[in-house]
Amino acid sequence: MLGLATIDPAVTPDLALATIESLTVLGALHASPAVKAALAKRIR
Repeated sequence: MLGLATIDPAVTPDLALATIESLTVLGALHASPAVKAALAKRIR
């Protein structure tokens, strides 16, 4: 993702893990702390 990636606050960590295999962000990621923590190993 280039720019701003926003994950809706309604997205749970389980849903994020079930739907996002990997994520490359060249910019900013706005997500709840729980979702960011759940995806930490998948964010490049």
